Order: sequence, then C-alpha cells, then structure tokens
Amino acid sequence: MNELTKYRRVLTMLTLYFLALCLLVAAFLPSYRSVALGLVLGSSVSFINILYLGYKVKKVTEAVASNKAGNRSGMGFGVRAALSILAVMLALKAPGYFNVIAVAGSLVLAQFLILFIGFRFSRKEN
Repeated sequence: MNELTKYRRVLTMLTLYFLALCLLVAAFLPSYRSVALGLVLGSSVSFINILYLGYKVKKVTEAVASNKAGNRSGMGFGVRAALSILAVMLALKAPGYFNVIAVAGSLVLAQFLILFIGFRFSRKEN
C-alpha cells in the first residue's frame, strides 16, 4: 500500500464521520438544519474533488514512471472548479435547505484534513 492509498483511506473515514455527525445535527437540531446540510454538501464536494485530484496525480506519476510523459492536458481544474461552483449555486437556489456560508466554508474541508493527515503520518514515521 502506497502513501496515497493510506491518505485516501484515512480521509474517507474522517469525511464519513464528519458527514454522519452533520446529518445527526440536522436530524436532532432543526434550528441548525440548513447549516448542517450546507456542511454536508460542501464537504461532499470537497471529498469528490480530492479523490479526483488523487486520481489525476496517480495517472501523472504512472505516466512519468513509464516514460510516457506526453500530452497531460485535461480539464482537471475545470471539473473541480465547476463542482464547487455548482454546490454554491445550489445553495443559492435553495437557501432554506443549504446555508451558503457553510457550503463555501466546507469546500476546503478535505484539503485541511489531508494536511493534518500528512502531518500525522510524518510525525508517526519519526
């Protein structure tokens, strides 16, 4: 198992715990339902973006390792940006269900989780 697989496994576990916590808050605290659902939407999109970025990194490293580093252009950033914009637009169209600030704030959740997971694994190795 390489580092990317370990990071993805831990990130999946932490993201699912966070989503479960947010859904419990949405179920039991109706006054905070729009904030909790906004966090669910934003963190789900953030998780999808990180998985897609990991897939692209894996493809690039395989291409470099096999000396096939040809045309690597694609729509990677465009897809990730479009997903984020779509989540914010959905929150703007349905403000009763999703809090826009919670969606926008949680779009970076997976990036921060990866940062902390990397710190944790690097401290564990030493």
